[in-house]
Amino acid sequence: MDVQPDATLVGLPWFEAEDYCALAEALNGYATLPERYEDWLDHLRVLESLLRLSGTRVHWVRLAPDEFIEWCCDNDRSADATACMDFATELARLCFARPPRAD
Repeated sequence: MDVQPDATLVGLPWFEAEDYCALAEALNGYATLPERYEDWLDHLRVLESLLRLSGTRVHWVRLAPDEFIEWCCDNDRSADATACMDFATELARLCFARPPRAD
């Protein structure tokens, strides 16, 4: 059975506080990340609010840095913030995939 991804669903990548330093070092462009985990999380909460206001469904997806890096390698992606969002969105859409509508 084919399933259709939900184009209105976005995954927000969430990492455990103890994984934040490893994430920061693994990401290309990590110098732009906040130093503190709490500041990064606050930024994601603001992003979540903006996405919800625009009508986008948001699902927080807990990621492990090693899984993210493996996904980047498997998909020939640079380990950056865009790839992180894409990976989280892919996982969220897999969780909420639904069968196509019968018309």
